Amino acid sequence: MLNKTYVVFDLETVCTGPDDKELLEIGAVKLKNEKITDSFEQLINPGYSIPQIIRELTGITDEMVKDMPTSRTVLKDFKKFCGNAVLVGHDVTYDLKFLNTVAKKYRMKFGNKTCDTLKMAQEMFPNETKHNLGITCERLGVSNDHPHRALDDAKATAECFLKMMNKNKDNNKITYNLHIM
Repeated sequence: MLNKTYVVFDLETVCTGPDDKELLEIGAVKLKNEKITDSFEQLINPGYSIPQIIRELTGITDEMVKDMPTSRTVLKDFKKFCGNAVLVGHDVTYDLKFLNTVAKKYRMKFGNKTCDTLKMAQEMFPNETKHNLGITCERLGVSNDHPHRALDDAKATAECFLKMMNKNKDNNKITYNLHIM
């Protein structure tokens, strides 16, 4: 399974209402043969002021994104970066649904196969009740110095993914279902 190409990604987002979803940052790393071979990091101008709660959580300010490209441009670049790779994320269903909601505005879709490290963590640690990225990192001895920044979260997720895949080689506790979204 580790001989495939994976793109481990994370999003930072802005949601001002049910119909107003926008990307703020995409971070991703490409994995081939258990090594990071490339990375993608881009702040995105959402077209409006970033809510205070998001600024506090991510540290991303209006000043930081004022000269950044829009989601249309970034999504084209990110889609090219991903190619046909398996997309990996921590709660990848949520991130991919959000990504596709924004992409749909530009007649784009990400239909890649996916693998979810949240589900992997739930299977690997069935007696635990919490499986967020921070706790999963703790359990696996992975550091993440800048949580809620897309590239740092993507790198931490990639490290967790590799550790869980390698731990599973010996005991086959995790099923690693790949899904097409």
